[in-house]
Amino acid sequence: MNLQDKQWSESIQDGNSQSEAELISEYSERIRYFAGRAIGFNDQGLDDLVQNIMIAVIQSLRNGRYDPNRAALSTFIAAIQRNKTNDYLTQKIRHSARIAHPEAGSRNEQIDEIATQPDTTPGPEEQLIRQEEKELYERALASLKPNERLILYLRLSKGLSMAEIAADLNLEPQTVYDLKYKAVAKIKKRMKKLL
Repeated sequence: MNLQDKQWSESIQDGNSQSEAELISEYSERIRYFAGRAIGFNDQGLDDLVQNIMIAVIQSLRNGRYDPNRAALSTFIAAIQRNKTNDYLTQKIRHSARIAHPEAGSRNEQIDEIATQPDTTPGPEEQLIRQEEKELYERALASLKPNERLILYLRLSKGLSMAEIAADLNLEPQTVYDLKYKAVAKIKKRMKKLL
């Protein structure tokens, strides 16, 4: 715990405007730099964004939302800055969409709906698991006899019926069915071993 962070927090919570001025002096340039990096230093709203961030920080400190035992003051300020910057960018995007397509009032509703939907893309861990499973499946397929692989390919990828496969390969339908059944059983057994 940083003693200065605790002192600032307590002093601002007690209504000390001198401590507020010191905090603003200490952090305003840092906030301006990081906000400028996020939205662009030439953005006309940069000054307003910096001011809104500082107001939110001071209000949060006044209301006792900062706990010096949980995080450094700079971390607390960075979280507020990130949230305010994201809000600013979201508003800017919505405003641009309204200007570009004023007739598309429902488009803004679609943007809101998309923004609130959870991200369903697989994370790195799930992607790795899927990749490993794919590699295991490919190894299991490689262990099959060529005619077994061909029957599975024709059945699963091409969607041919057992009778069509039998006619194409000049085999009895029951033989094709038996080969397919054995191939699937081999893959299952191989996958169990590999897992």
